[in-house]
Amino acid sequence: MAAPPRLKWTQIDAELRGELEAILRAVRAKRDPERSLFHNDSDEFMPFVLLAIIAAGVGLIACSYFLIVDDGLSGIGDLLGSLLSAPISTVRALISSHPYAAGLVGSLLALILLGWIWLRHHGRRGLAITRYALVILRGPRVRVIPYCDVASTTLSSHGRRGSRFTVLRILWRDGRSTDLIATRNWANLAVARIAEVNDADARQADAAG
Repeated sequence: MAAPPRLKWTQIDAELRGELEAILRAVRAKRDPERSLFHNDSDEFMPFVLLAIIAAGVGLIACSYFLIVDDGLSGIGDLLGSLLSAPISTVRALISSHPYAAGLVGSLLALILLGWIWLRHHGRRGLAITRYALVILRGPRVRVIPYCDVASTTLSSHGRRGSRFTVLRILWRDGRSTDLIATRNWANLAVARIAEVNDADARQADAAG
C-alpha cells in the first residue's frame, strides 16, 4: 500500500486549509452537516498518549515523595536550583548518583514532551471529506488524496458484530492503492463525493472536446 506524502499544514493550499479548519470547528461545536464530513480516529492514538501522561505523572509524584523522604524539602529546592543554573551537568550527576532525583527529572521531561504531543494532536486526527480531496489528518501533518487522482474505490466490512469497521480502498490512477479505515457512513459519503466530482470533471471535459 502506498500513502500520499506527508505535508505540514502550512504546505497545503490555503483554500483547503481553511476548509479543513471549518470542518474541525464544526466537529468541536457538534454542528451538522459539516461534522459528518470528518471521521475521528483519535481513539487509535490518543489513549496511549493519555496513559503515558498518567504514568509520567505517577512517576513524578513517586520520585518527589522519595526525594523528600531522603533529603527533605530542601533537596527538591536544591535540585531545581541546580537544574536552572547547570542543567546538563546536573542531569549527568543525577543519573549516576541519585535515582529518585533522576526519575523526577525524567518524569518531568516526559510530561512536557507528552503534553506537547497532546496539544499538537488533540482534535486533529482523522479523515476529512473536502470539496476536492480526501485528507488524512495526523496532528500537525496531513496527507492529501485529490479526487482527480482516484481511478476507483472499493468498500469492504471487517470485524465482529458491535465492533465492525469499513475499509475504503482507493486505487490511484498511477496504480498505487491506499486503505482508509472508517465508519460505513463516512466511507459512503467519501465514495459519493469522489464519484460526483470526477463525473462532473468528465462531463466538463466532454463538453470542451
